Amino acid sequence: PVGLASGTYEVRLHAASSWTAIARSGPIAISGSVASGLTLSINTATATRGSSVTVSWSGIVNAAPTNWIGLYVPGAASWAHNGNWMYVSCSKTAVAARVSGNCTVPLPSSLAPGSYQMRLHAPASWTAIATSAPLVVQ
Repeated sequence: PVGLASGTYEVRLHAASSWTAIARSGPIAISGSVASGLTLSINTATATRGSSVTVSWSGIVNAAPTNWIGLYVPGAASWAHNGNWMYVSCSKTAVAARVSGNCTVPLPSSLAPGSYQMRLHAPASWTAIATSAPLVVQ
């Protein structure tokens, strides 16, 4: 789709009327600039559990107070953020629409070490509209 962020994706086949994936494609790498001008970035490629990272974005078309950002294991479903999310108002209260900005995102000390990514979502939606570069949590 137009506006798809660079990143690694997969295609999933789901069982009839369910969220159960019964087949998955291999990784599909999409690279290049985002057609809509939407960007999402983090201030570091590595961080430690219990610290924070800064996530920045710009170019949200039709921004709303309910655009939100989540922390994910790559390939995880959009609802699998384990409570690690916030609205673009930098809190769990939708206050104001922000076309661009940045938020400090805490990395819980209980977070498992590994590779993660930030995702920016459409207003009040599970649809990711931008994905950050990988973040390695140690």
